[in-house]
Amino acid sequence: MMRHTVFFALCIAFATYASASADVDIEVDQTNIDSIFGEHVVVKGTCSQFTRKPDVLYFAKYPACYKLILRGKVVAMVCVVIQKKTSDYMVNIKYTFMNGYKGIFAKAIIKANGPVRTVASKSFKPTDMYEINVPLSKIRRSMKSDCCGSLFAFTFQVTVIKGKLRASAKVAGAVNLTCRIPPKQCPGVKKYKVIMTYIWSSKTHPVDYPSNARFSPLVVASHNKYYTMWAPRSFANRGIQEIAETGATIAMINEVKSQANVYKYIQAPGTDDGTTTLTTMITARGKGYQTYLSSGTMLFPSPDWFTGFYNVNMCDNDTGKWLSSAEGLLIGWDSGTDSGKTFLAKNMKTSPPMPIHALSGFPSYGVPFGSWKIVKA
Repeated sequence: MMRHTVFFALCIAFATYASASADVDIEVDQTNIDSIFGEHVVVKGTCSQFTRKPDVLYFAKYPACYKLILRGKVVAMVCVVIQKKTSDYMVNIKYTFMNGYKGIFAKAIIKANGPVRTVASKSFKPTDMYEINVPLSKIRRSMKSDCCGSLFAFTFQVTVIKGKLRASAKVAGAVNLTCRIPPKQCPGVKKYKVIMTYIWSSKTHPVDYPSNARFSPLVVASHNKYYTMWAPRSFANRGIQEIAETGATIAMINEVKSQANVYKYIQAPGTDDGTTTLTTMITARGKGYQTYLSSGTMLFPSPDWFTGFYNVNMCDNDTGKWLSSAEGLLIGWDSGTDSGKTFLAKNMKTSPPMPIHALSGFPSYGVPFGSWKIVKA
């Protein structure tokens, strides 16, 4: 269910009356007045039904019910729910009367971000239930140009009787509607050139520099947001763990092959030293939002250290257009699976594993191992 915010400010005031033949003061126990939230129902529709923005989805959190209590007993329940009715949505307000009380009058005032009010009121014969239905399209005239963030103010009035006793109640509440704009999908497929510029040398990283420094084979994948090759503060999966510890790519290749959320992957060769430029190609796809790119390569030799980039979205989901380029630094990362402190340290399994974190201290002190750039091919 989509995330949405609903805020109810409940304010109930009773005005009590006695019929001409009864001189009885009806007490109101406001400490027992409360609101009840039922099951959350997501209502989906386009704001074009209410405004001029067709790409916005409208969400509401309903139903919400209010208990009206007199002398410790529930005399009425007022429930609000939005229901889909043919081409419109209907605000349904249901009054249910109980414990011997009957309803004789109901009124609903709905106001949304403006001076225009929608009023529905009715006097009726004593009954156990009464409903008021107000189309949302009738309310839209008072809404802002964008329905997102619109504040619906409700005022419900109800009058109940029991024998010669008569009491009226007013319920005031507010609902803040939040919406989301669906991300726009980039068209077709797009091929990108991935350029890895490695600068690992004794000059850039003089502390504990290994004479045989180089980078393992590089794995690059295009995917959607539901797949994560790796990310800071997350735990390393087997694929990135094996890359970080040994440079082996078999586990990672098997992982991306089995993932429906992955569109394409490539494996580029490792390097002979730490100072070279590697260029490879990867294709992203707009369908399924498989526009994210991630990569990983081992800092060899090292206990469990690697570099790469993660979750780089090459589609501008606000405009639906492909990005021409993206770039960043090749930070050193610790996969959290080996406790070695130097490049040539012996294997020392970390138990339990730690989350992936940047190499900020000895021996690299946060100095990048190069840079990456993604450009349209």
